[in-house]
Amino acid sequence: MESQSSLIDRMVRDFSTLHRRIVQINHADSIRHGEFGVLVCLSLHERKGTKAMRPSAISEYMQLKQPTITPILQSLEEKGLIERHVCEEDRRAIEISLTETGRIRMNERREKITQLFIEIQEELGEEDFEQLAQLMDRVYEFNKRQGGKNPSV
Repeated sequence: MESQSSLIDRMVRDFSTLHRRIVQINHADSIRHGEFGVLVCLSLHERKGTKAMRPSAISEYMQLKQPTITPILQSLEEKGLIERHVCEEDRRAIEISLTETGRIRMNERREKITQLFIEIQEELGEEDFEQLAQLMDRVYEFNKRQGGKNPSV
């Protein structure tokens, strides 16, 4: 029987290795972690039908203060990945949306990450991969209850 300490060490190693592979995919073209988080936020909301978000909503989703989001938005705008425009309902407010370039970059990343998980599925087999997915759902729910941040993949 493996000791609890050894099992935890293996799990940390395994999660860290997978995290590093995903980070390598996400940071392939000089997009910093916080910037990528904003792009994920916008992309997820866009897939749910929300084409634009106010900076305050992005801050809330990412659980970051507004002053932290402002330079990230400026950098993404300079890189041509997002655009700002006046809100139609409230002309005083600004909304943020992905540009076509930002959308293409996010789709490329999603495809690469999907391919990574397809390879993991092929390695594990259908039944074990399904079990892994169910266990990861439980880990996700645990993290939410513990006050974990929203996901950035």
